Amino acid sequence: MANLDFLTLFPAGNASLSVVASDGAITIQNLHTPTIGRRCPLLELSFEQGASGIPRASIEAASLDLVVNFLRFCYTGDYLSYDDMGALPFSLLMHAQLCRMAEIFEVPELQALAHTNVIRETELACSLPSPPLDLCLAIRFIYEHLAEQRPLIDTILHYCVYCFLQHKLGTDDSFRQVAFELRPFHQDLCRTSFKRGFQDDGAIDIVRLPVQESTPHSMQDLGKLALGDFLYGLWSGDVSDLPKEICEQDHGTVLPEKEHTLVYRPKVADARRVGTFEDDIYGYTLVHLPKHASESEPSHLMLNAQPEDPFGNPQHPQLPSINIQSQANSKNEEKLDDWTITSPTNDETSGSDSEWAFV
Repeated sequence: MANLDFLTLFPAGNASLSVVASDGAITIQNLHTPTIGRRCPLLELSFEQGASGIPRASIEAASLDLVVNFLRFCYTGDYLSYDDMGALPFSLLMHAQLCRMAEIFEVPELQALAHTNVIRETELACSLPSPPLDLCLAIRFIYEHLAEQRPLIDTILHYCVYCFLQHKLGTDDSFRQVAFELRPFHQDLCRTSFKRGFQDDGAIDIVRLPVQESTPHSMQDLGKLALGDFLYGLWSGDVSDLPKEICEQDHGTVLPEKEHTLVYRPKVADARRVGTFEDDIYGYTLVHLPKHASESEPSHLMLNAQPEDPFGNPQHPQLPSINIQSQANSKNEEKLDDWTITSPTNDETSGSDSEWAFV
């Protein structure tokens, strides 16, 4: 954590500030609220006196160093640390976080100072063999929390375009991952390179950076679009090669495109369809209708259900049927029967023993 030596340069107070951050929690004692109120009145008003009469306040932040640097600005008007050689190296992410904190506590002076320091860090990096500290983390933070501050974003973009080859950003895995996941950042890079006339080294490489394609629906929405289907994930490789996250997936989730999806659709019985074989793919029912009439008096058994048939529906008109007749080859009795599809109105097929109808 950054040191609190600057507190000794000012009169001591009796206020205490409780800080809760991702890297720990501390309580800073002996704060002088009038000194804090000169640059951040909103923070001064957040101190309340409890039963003991001691002003107390609490704050949540991304890190403890962020709060310490914010207090250093409230006391001294600057949050950078210096030595005999000048300002100490500072994280670009910390500049961006302080800029965000200035928005929350309505401190425009701190916001302008943070932006100025971002410009200084990027200009200084142009003369160094390496990019600024925490460049990729700062880009993510700025696009997530400071997307409306276009001057700050433009400063980062111009640096990235100018030093793309010098600092080997095109081969840096962290930078490529940011450009891949943050599509607006990649678009802004291409737009900035276009405004600069594609004169910078690596302009064509910026355009060729891979970018994640956007999908109109999330994975949960895709599961809802199945319209009642039960989706099962199938892995095409060896089970031992399954990634851990795939093994832990629920059967109700939709797997990525490179895997397979088996859809199970339960069949709904139709009481009006009578038969022994059904094919939902071709949409017909194969019905066996034996003929009881003699060959001299052929008759076609129609598909209308009798009154005693519980599946019958007399309100529907009679549907046309197609008969399949078995015609024995008189020339060669050892040959198999030749099954032909004929119309039920053709009298030439009435001599067959049975009918097969497609409905």
